[in-house]
Amino acid sequence: MKAKRASALVRIGDVITFASPRDVRVIRVEAISDRRLGAPAAAELYTEVGESIPQHN
Repeated sequence: MKAKRASALVRIGDVITFASPRDVRVIRVEAISDRRLGAPAAAELYTEVGESIPQHN
């Protein structure tokens, strides 16, 4: 389902697809933090799903 706005609610178990400069990423939300985290800690809150598609330029 496409989000209608950037502030759409995200829940544990949601699968999110988004484009980054180098690839299309597909992630599953595993946990939610109630505060801002650094990148290493934030990376523990999701898992990369096998459908992620690397873009080779």
